[in-house]
Amino acid sequence: MKKKPEKPNCMHCGKISRLTDGFEVYPHRRDLHEKSFYVCTGCESRVGCHPGSVIPLGRPANAALRIERSKTHAVIDPFWKQAPNLPCYGKDLPRKARAAIKAKARNRIYKFLRREMKITAEEAHIGMFDVDQCRAARALFYNITYEQIREMDIKAKEAEHGKNSGTAKPVESNGG
Repeated sequence: MKKKPEKPNCMHCGKISRLTDGFEVYPHRRDLHEKSFYVCTGCESRVGCHPGSVIPLGRPANAALRIERSKTHAVIDPFWKQAPNLPCYGKDLPRKARAAIKAKARNRIYKFLRREMKITAEEAHIGMFDVDQCRAARALFYNITYEQIREMDIKAKEAEHGKNSGTAKPVESNGG
């Protein structure tokens, strides 16, 4: 039997949120009417749910924090979404290869966030960030490229592989 997700606590006032639908939260947005949202019972902060579920995407946020999270996604998401377009992957990739590269790139980006921000995998979601964390995350991406993050990840894996086997060997050729 699947465990029902816990209702998220509000990071602004500490109260428990209630589950509702997009019609209540965004009555002017028909495209959101069928989606699930949690709304704080104390201050009306809110958070959406993963598609087709009642699992929250993070912690409820007020308007100011929702803006910060949107800005953070706008800075970070292009790093992994555009990864298949990089010269190192070649041209005319099949759709499945593009999707695999995006997934690997997204994992790399969030691993980079975890390492640089010194947070856990559970905390490394923009939907879990507060305003200061959003700003810190964005700052990490202003003077770096995905290629640099990819190279750091490959070198870290090579170093780890070398520690475990006694010799450093390449762990990746052209994938991801």
